[in-house]
Amino acid sequence: MAGMLELSEYRRAIEDHGYSQCCMCLGDCVHGDMLRVLTRCGHSFHDGCIDEWFFRGLHEGRDQPSCPLCRKLIL
Repeated sequence: MAGMLELSEYRRAIEDHGYSQCCMCLGDCVHGDMLRVLTRCGHSFHDGCIDEWFFRGLHEGRDQPSCPLCRKLIL
């Protein structure tokens, strides 16, 4: 599933969307970080942070992945 979401290098995410912080870990994003930008809501996350969220959800039986912030469905 994670491969179906946009993966942006930090610099492009900043230029395209203005993000400078991961919405999940609240860590600052630095040049070279890879971010996933959720297309339905526009929230951005380090790829490792959001991938863990999705995989944990699958393990817990959530069949429709959603954004951890706004709960909009991803797919």
